[in-house]
Amino acid sequence: MQRPTGIKNLVHVFHALVDVSCYRKGSLDFYDSVLLVGEHEVESIRLVEAARGLAGKELIVAGLPCLDDLYRQKEELKVRSLSKTDAFKTILVAPSWGSKGCFTEYGTDFVKILSRSGYKVIIRLHPHSLIFEPESVDKWRLETEQLENVSWDDEVQGTTAMSQADILISDASSIRFDFAFLYEKPVISLEIPRESRSVFESDYMEVTWADRMVEEIGVKVNSENLNQIDKVVKNTIASFSIETLGDLRDRYVANFRRSSITIVEYLDQQSEHLSLTKEQLASRQRIEKLESQIDELRSQIGQLGPISLDHSERPS
Repeated sequence: MQRPTGIKNLVHVFHALVDVSCYRKGSLDFYDSVLLVGEHEVESIRLVEAARGLAGKELIVAGLPCLDDLYRQKEELKVRSLSKTDAFKTILVAPSWGSKGCFTEYGTDFVKILSRSGYKVIIRLHPHSLIFEPESVDKWRLETEQLENVSWDDEVQGTTAMSQADILISDASSIRFDFAFLYEKPVISLEIPRESRSVFESDYMEVTWADRMVEEIGVKVNSENLNQIDKVVKNTIASFSIETLGDLRDRYVANFRRSSITIVEYLDQQSEHLSLTKEQLASRQRIEKLESQIDELRSQIGQLGPISLDHSERPS
């Protein structure tokens, strides 16, 4: 996004837990500030800046508003006592869109395997698929809609589908972390080759944060074992422990359920800051520098511990 005329601080708010590696190259080049989900997003932004010789952005750890809202939706749905209609294990298949989508990479045959194995399957596409690859969507629907126990979810929000699912199958999509961190259930990630991600910022990275997290939230599957996806699902559900997912969320998501407070405080502060004249700004910066120096002196004094004087040793 080019910088709009007259804008003094162009601020980006992340819409997912994943870092900038999943953004198309150049997406944040003209931004001044980025409100981060957590500290894990710093590394990829700095790497991209170094690779392209960009000025360093101001990075503020704030949280993830959309995850907070998904939590609200989940709790509201729980109050309405949503229940599954049958005893089958339910699998949510949620591909990303474009070249990094699992339907684009692998086709829909693995859905047929799951259907034949007696699983209930809900397919939920990324909204961009409907816009940018409608012919592929029509093909995928034709191949799967008539399969037994397979349905398509077209709701605006994915809360109902995620609440019904026992396990998620996806690819590089950030829905994996929404599902794992909110519903504390396992995720199967279908591997997307690096060449399919060449237009994204991950092209600069040997391993992304999301790559490192795959084994933390579930298991990884590729073309070598995709034809046994039914067995992978069974084993993953049977062996998965939810004990670590809450800890992972707390580690990587700042200000969970209250990110809006931090974001509004930052925007208020920026609004005040940008309204100052050059003289007022210079005075403010001098005051802040003095306050910082005072805090540092207080810290140094505190590290010395209590000081006592032995009056017998005082000079006369």
